[in-house]
Amino acid sequence: AVPGPGEAGRAGQGAELLAGLPLPLIVLDRQMRVRFANRAAGEMFGPVPAGEPLSSAVRASALADAVAAVARGGAARAVEFTHMRTREERVLMAHVQPVGERGAEQAADQPAVMVLVEDHTRPARIERMRRDFIANASHELKTPLASLAGFIETLQGPAADDAQALKRFLPIMAVQAERMKRLVEDLTSLSRIEMNEHVRPTGTVDLGALVHETAAGMAPLAEAAGVALELALPGHGPQVTGARDELGQLFANLIDNAIKHGGAPGPVRLAPAPDEPGRRAMVGVAVSDRGPGIAREHIPRLTERFYRVQGSGRAKEGTGLGLSIVKHILNRHRGELAIRARPGQGATFTAWLPRAEPAPEGETESVPESGPESGTESAPESAQGVTEKAGVTRESS
Repeated sequence: AVPGPGEAGRAGQGAELLAGLPLPLIVLDRQMRVRFANRAAGEMFGPVPAGEPLSSAVRASALADAVAAVARGGAARAVEFTHMRTREERVLMAHVQPVGERGAEQAADQPAVMVLVEDHTRPARIERMRRDFIANASHELKTPLASLAGFIETLQGPAADDAQALKRFLPIMAVQAERMKRLVEDLTSLSRIEMNEHVRPTGTVDLGALVHETAAGMAPLAEAAGVALELALPGHGPQVTGARDELGQLFANLIDNAIKHGGAPGPVRLAPAPDEPGRRAMVGVAVSDRGPGIAREHIPRLTERFYRVQGSGRAKEGTGLGLSIVKHILNRHRGELAIRARPGQGATFTAWLPRAEPAPEGETESVPESGPESGTESAPESAQGVTEKAGVTRESS
């Protein structure tokens, strides 16, 4: 039967409503070919052309099995799967339901299965971070807590009236307490950044001004360590896309790392990185020290949580989370970290950030985004160094 004008109009309105749904929706026929995909599906999976098999857009065996089972007459079901696009792994939940009349008389090209997708990336990240936080905190807090407990037990027992012991133990206890405080702060910061890692910042930041401001804030620490800070960057520009507070934390961590491991008298030098052919749309800031350097075998692991280079002078007191925080901030900003080092010749950590798109004429510059919202699999090693899937590059000269 040919639909009347009223029915055709209602069908068009229904299609428009489905197209505008905020959740990805894909309708398939019995042969698992796409009959309809809304705009949200295109944003999630890329092009989802009609008439093509579902696997051309979404490569997930768990989803394919669920769709096939429902198309054969099975009951509706929900299935969780992961999808990788633009270096981001998303955790997705697909609700697979039958549509239309079911049976042998149903035409092969008629809608048979509807797939509605929910993004569970954030809840999955929160759960993983909760587990990681508990595991990391319990492991790393064990030593300073045991140390504090031992000192307290001594001061309450054998050394209860020993003024010299009290004078000797209290500074050590203060150091251990401060270490635990920094550890909890860094773990909390890392968890917050990881939770929003899949959401790219949209603000615009004056990189030169930010680096100068951050270096000024780190000057007292450098002075106390007897290390000179050298800034070879202009006071303003260029503009990069990012969250200002997180980028400030990134450069503070890199400067702190260089001060701790570069040694007096330094200097620690911050300078623009030379343009590179593969990074034309990015801006780099290099933070260099003249410390003991880093052996090649350690470089790929420097941004792992709690990884410390033992026996090199670089395993000084710290939480072991500074460079891990740097990596995750750069991941969120779609940036890269390059590390160039050689034993005895210091190290250079270069943070590469996306250059901000120039605002069209007549439009005002976007307001800089700020906080507080701000594991990678290694690729084969090349002559340049080690490149990770998450966009972190490690190089050793």
